[in-house]
Amino acid sequence: MNSKILALAITMLLAFSAVLATASVQENTEVFSSSIEYVPELEISFTDRNVVVFSDDDFSKKVEKDLSEATSKINIGSDLKEVQSGDIIIVDSSWVYTNDSKTISNDLKTIQKNNTPVIFTGNDLYPLLDTIIAPDRKTYQGDENIYCNYIHSDGISYSYCITNSDETKAIQEAYSWTDAVLSDDPRKAIWDFSWYKTDVDTSSSQKEPNPQPIKAAAGNSPHWDTILLSSKSQSFSKGSLVVNVHVQKLMDYDNGEKYFAFIYRQFGEPDLSANMRLADIYAKNKQGQPVLYDHNPPSTSGTSTVSASLGIGISGSGPSANGSIGWSYSISDVVLLNTTQIGTQTINFWHDVSEDKGVGMGYIAEPGVVMKIPSTAQLCHTGLYHEVQFCKRTDVYMHLVGGLISIHTGYKYIDFQKFGFNWMIAVGG
Repeated sequence: MNSKILALAITMLLAFSAVLATASVQENTEVFSSSIEYVPELEISFTDRNVVVFSDDDFSKKVEKDLSEATSKINIGSDLKEVQSGDIIIVDSSWVYTNDSKTISNDLKTIQKNNTPVIFTGNDLYPLLDTIIAPDRKTYQGDENIYCNYIHSDGISYSYCITNSDETKAIQEAYSWTDAVLSDDPRKAIWDFSWYKTDVDTSSSQKEPNPQPIKAAAGNSPHWDTILLSSKSQSFSKGSLVVNVHVQKLMDYDNGEKYFAFIYRQFGEPDLSANMRLADIYAKNKQGQPVLYDHNPPSTSGTSTVSASLGIGISGSGPSANGSIGWSYSISDVVLLNTTQIGTQTINFWHDVSEDKGVGMGYIAEPGVVMKIPSTAQLCHTGLYHEVQFCKRTDVYMHLVGGLISIHTGYKYIDFQKFGFNWMIAVGG
């Protein structure tokens, strides 16, 4: 009897196999548990730095809980003048506005001159930051719930704008960022997104965009200097976008214009636990008064690495030369379309990411531009719109006759949605 049942089962299986050619392929929009990719969030590093919190007791207790895996040294502060070198300061806006805000503002200016990183939290940060941050180093937009600021001993300003409804994750990112700027090589640490918790390799092939030496007219020594390295992150329902900008200024050269180079690293990361994938990254829509002078890299496809260079002709009483800033980055399984036009002053970089490849799980685009403003201008604001497009990966099944057997045949990508933010940066001086 058992042999007859077995024979019948084999016959039925062969019959089902014979109709594979005529079977229908259907999309199954339900994500089965077997196909869900769970990517665990990396734990915050325990560096045990001293953190002084200026806020009410409830917020201080929350910070102590949120940062318990990062440090055991959480203290409640009452006087900013008692801050010690090496401390990380967290200042909540509610504490500022219930005390003498003018005195607090002056104390915070002094603290920052002593190379101490400050984390600002809470609502209505703009009035406070407006009195503390140098006019030509402002990168905040007014929509952040956390803003971090640090001035290194070499004069370079660092800042981090965080917009995240998850307050625990936001304060952990802020701590990780401040820990990075206090490292031995903050420029490398920030440029590599080392503070940002992800499984994606975010390291750069080089320390930072490389300013080449400029040889110009006799008596002049024009050169590019880094003045600002800032970051901005925002979380969306389908993933997140984190952007670094490296701002360099052309120094010791004046032809009636001031020149600033903006090199961006745009990190698009989809929510893999919800089967989301990255499809596109954009940098576009020039804003503000400065004039677009140069842009790079050009449109590129079919290669693993793209090289970029931004330059400016230097002339004077002696021979002319080109001052350039060069960098490169991976572009495997990505097509770059750069339709930027200096004549029309339009900026449009589009990195078309292959969502079905590894880059669909996270990718970093690195466009760059040079802007110029009149030498007489004291302060100008410029910026771009940074945008990502995410999509959902769904399973596709082949259903055999009667729907008794389903065979997984691949994936389909649906529900494409765009998210982004404007980011204005003040330059001048």
